[in-house]
Amino acid sequence: MKPSRTNRLTYLPLLIGTLLLFYVPALWADYLRQHLGRPALVTGWWLFAVMLSLGAFNARKKLSMLPLGSAAAWLRWHVAGGFLTLALFWLHARVLWPAGIYERVLTALFYLLNLSGIIGWLMQRAFPRALTDTPVASWINDTAGC
Repeated sequence: MKPSRTNRLTYLPLLIGTLLLFYVPALWADYLRQHLGRPALVTGWWLFAVMLSLGAFNARKKLSMLPLGSAAAWLRWHVAGGFLTLALFWLHARVLWPAGIYERVLTALFYLLNLSGIIGWLMQRAFPRALTDTPVASWINDTAGC
């Protein structure tokens, strides 16, 4: 199914919001780096705040009776936030793979968490289509119309 023009326009605020959530701490960290500040403090707190907001999606699922917006919109922001955490992590650490053993363990766990989220999102997008393309699903649809 090809997304419609109006559906694509709903992603524009998501893209703009995600870019702002990345560029504000990036520019702030660059300013601090030039003025002998502590940019890791800023990027670390921003990363922590985004990770807390990602956890809010789980709370939203448990409080589905409250009018907190659609689950689809929350999922879109959750996926964008997951990719944002990767970018903020690289901005914070300033390397893809750190040197110390403690940092390597934390980085490996962080990458595994992100990878599991990406695989879960891809499975969520691929498997429902595959399940509806089975002969059993078509038989159920044929008998339901009787």
